[in-house]
Amino acid sequence: MTDRSVNLRWGHVNINVSDLDRAIEFYGWFGFDVFLPGIPYLGLELDTARLLPNDAADVLGVPRGTEGRACILSMGDTFPKLDLTWFALDQT
Repeated sequence: MTDRSVNLRWGHVNINVSDLDRAIEFYGWFGFDVFLPGIPYLGLELDTARLLPNDAADVLGVPRGTEGRACILSMGDTFPKLDLTWFALDQT
């Protein structure tokens, strides 16, 4: 292994969840807090379900017209950041 590996660091990890509020609570046990109450590049917010833009739906592999909520968690101002997303998909 070379010394280059020492300079690597994570920016953020995207995690799709089935219950956003419970996921925030779960990661809070490990010291994560809400860093940003939404994910701007997806057009999603923490408190209100919003329609996911078609291009984002296509990239994420969810049907167009899907609504979702999201937030970004962190441990202070450091990395990694956790991007939590919940999509209103039929669970049947």
